[in-house]
Amino acid sequence: MSLPSGADGRELEAAPGLNSLKGAPVLVVEDDPTSALLACHLLQREGLEVVHVRDGEAAVTAFEKHHPQLVLTDVSLGDESGITIAERLRQIERARNGTPAVIVALTADDSPTKRALDRDGVLNAFLRKPLRIEAVTALLAASRARPPQAPAPAATTATPERGASAATGIAEEISPQIAASPS
Repeated sequence: MSLPSGADGRELEAAPGLNSLKGAPVLVVEDDPTSALLACHLLQREGLEVVHVRDGEAAVTAFEKHHPQLVLTDVSLGDESGITIAERLRQIERARNGTPAVIVALTADDSPTKRALDRDGVLNAFLRKPLRIEAVTALLAASRARPPQAPAPAATTATPERGASAATGIAEEISPQIAASPS
């Protein structure tokens, strides 16, 4: 499958929000070959190093080995959910006291019901498939604008006193930008 570089066939310049990822791998956890090809191609076209895996165990191994700043994971994988994988990755971050990665769920169904599955707020956002580079750029810009927060312990649930989860806050912040961007 061949994908064009840009509307006019020329190479596209790296999007500003993606420049912060230069030199750091992006982890893509996707079991669907077509979705994986599209996501990897879009990110590589922006000059990013992409590590692609197809399941939860491989995601954990790649996360520990490559220390990505951005993780894009399908919500509905064959072996476990992307949210469960995100919880495992957050546990690794807590154990190594590292800077939290931006972890994004990719889904064809971004309904409130699907978003409610992230009870502990381990995700930074949900992005609708097919992946659009403008959405990733807006997400990164929004996540870089706010100070990094340590992930909440897995048993803790976001409460009104603690504020909205990171996923809800960033999603609300970037929704107008994504809606206004060309498809």
